[in-house]
Amino acid sequence: MLMFDCFESKLIDIEKVVIASKQANSNWYYFWWGVLLWTTNAVSVSNAVINLSVGM
Repeated sequence: MLMFDCFESKLIDIEKVVIASKQANSNWYYFWWGVLLWTTNAVSVSNAVINLSVGM
């Protein structure tokens, strides 16, 4: 019975996660887009720094 209860609560958790992810889907999209932009900016900045230090 204990295992069944645990399993049932896991199912409920998964359901909650699915619902939450559907609601937050657009937010996640913007979040990852921001991460992507930030990463490319960081890479380009570090490349510029490397180029400057190599040039000097």
